[in-house]
Amino acid sequence: MSGDNNDERAIRACHSNAAGLIRSARLIVEHGGLMSAAYHLALLAIEEVGKASLLRIHQLEAVLTHERPSINRKIDDHFQKLFYAFFLPAAFGKGLSRKDVEDARSLAGALHQKRLDSLYVTPGESDHILEISPQEAENTLGLAEARLAMEEGLSNGSPEPEVLDALKWVFETIADEERKRFVFSKRSIEELENSKGVVAWVRWIREQFAAEQEAMRRLIESEVSREAPSDEDAANVKWKMKVRLVVVSHSVRQKNLNWWNASVERIKLRESDKKKRELIAEIHLPKAVPIQGLWHVGYGEIRRLVLALNIGTMGFCWWYSLNRENMFYDALTDVENNANLDLHEQNKFLYIDWGARAIQEGDLRNVALCYVFLPTPRASAEEQKPFGEYLTALAFLAKTDLHLNLTANACGLFFRALTDAMKLYGDMATEESFSAAFQRNMAWIITEEEDQRSFVELARTLEQAGSDTDFSALTLDKVLQAKILCDAYFIRKFQQQAAERSQAARRISAAPGSDGDLHAGTED
Repeated sequence: MSGDNNDERAIRACHSNAAGLIRSARLIVEHGGLMSAAYHLALLAIEEVGKASLLRIHQLEAVLTHERPSINRKIDDHFQKLFYAFFLPAAFGKGLSRKDVEDARSLAGALHQKRLDSLYVTPGESDHILEISPQEAENTLGLAEARLAMEEGLSNGSPEPEVLDALKWVFETIADEERKRFVFSKRSIEELENSKGVVAWVRWIREQFAAEQEAMRRLIESEVSREAPSDEDAANVKWKMKVRLVVVSHSVRQKNLNWWNASVERIKLRESDKKKRELIAEIHLPKAVPIQGLWHVGYGEIRRLVLALNIGTMGFCWWYSLNRENMFYDALTDVENNANLDLHEQNKFLYIDWGARAIQEGDLRNVALCYVFLPTPRASAEEQKPFGEYLTALAFLAKTDLHLNLTANACGLFFRALTDAMKLYGDMATEESFSAAFQRNMAWIITEEEDQRSFVELARTLEQAGSDTDFSALTLDKVLQAKILCDAYFIRKFQQQAAERSQAARRISAAPGSDGDLHAGTED
């Protein structure tokens, strides 16, 4: 009940704050102040109303499921709050239509962009900001007042349980950017137009995702089993190797690991029952592996998994916990006052803010993609080189502590892994500068020119550094950013390889006389 009371207080606070913002905006409009400020306050009021609607959904969901999932990501996103402010009334009322979704997205996007254009000067583009007319400020203010007035009706009603469940699933799904694109794609919106309400639409989307997951499962299975011995007995599982990994960057939840376990036969993942953020990996090895080769084969498999986990989640996973404590003593006592002291001093080069993230199914889909397309042990030294450098960078990152600062080593190796990967995949010529290749291949990740220059200069400094170069100002946050650049690049290349392989398989299947042509309609 306390959770319900907290939600009610938060909803009332949102309504009260929205009303106060509207009053402030009204004063500006009526007394001739800056219209862009009035426009901004009106949008903030609409956002507060959207936040209240999200909290109402959160409250209803908790009653039905007895769970209280976090909605922090939604309530911190300006566009999402505007979107839900216009999207949820349709869901609470007659149900969703294609026009409802398109109108909510279009209106939220247009209002948010206009707010940015009217509040901020964009260097290098224009010295002027967009002017908001008194009439437009008045219209937006009226929209905020109308949406707040609508809240009383929404607060007294709620969607049917099956509609609520469908909406809950949509909200969770569009937190994944890749799936969000499909949910709001032309094909999906057309299906919404033709379906009988939001429940049928969501059922259709889930079927599409299930088909996609099954295709991925088959791809993974075919790739993993392709390396197994042809002899049936030799392929049977004889060895199971359990390895404990620490996921520093994410929390681990078993329900999110179940997708992986249903898709991959040779490796099973489970949440530790002893420690938080600990991941148990069970490697299944065939009878063909002799006992003399178990260590090398098992180590090769877990290295591959650790690589895939680090790249796929864009986080940090290692064999043991990192010593991030800035402590060099067991106890400190103030003798005069007979008191124990604890000196909490944050060492900036040891600290990384990973945020409150959990490994999600979307992360595991990326991990599976990486696991399939990482070079095999039989790959050439050139193919394996970037990933060996990446693993060594992870080792330097893991060993950095109070007594040994290896941030420069880790950062330099992440950049070297990126450079060698761009050369491997044909995105960087042998004599080309890192700056040119970086601009061409990584600008979609780092859009700010100043940040791009900073990374290029850091890479150059690390490459040319001598043994006496001082890197005391280099923090782990910068190392993390260099790692994420590698992760994003690797994932994109693996996605391209997966798409190319799928297209090739479809061409073979469609060719006259192929097995796909002869056995069309049969299951694998």
